[in-house]
Amino acid sequence: MFKQTILFGFALGCFMAFNAGCGNETQPPLPASLDEATTFEEILAYAQHAYQESQKNLKTMEDRERFLETYPPIGIAAGRKIIALEGLDDESLE
Repeated sequence: MFKQTILFGFALGCFMAFNAGCGNETQPPLPASLDEATTFEEILAYAQHAYQESQKNLKTMEDRERFLETYPPIGIAAGRKIIALEGLDDESLE
């Protein structure tokens, strides 16, 4: 289960990084927290914002360590919330 969650978080991060660089589309309103996000679009917008903020000023090793401590848990939580929206649970993905 842990491997699938990490892989899903990584895939979500890659998707968000690719999506962030494409197009000049209007962004949906950003929820104040992941708990307030109730739709797929809101969850994705929050996770994208968190990713973009965590990428700022990655110049030193300490900055990179901060990124690794900050973003993956947000990406994993967003992924789990999306899975829950689909009516699935982590166990059904194994």
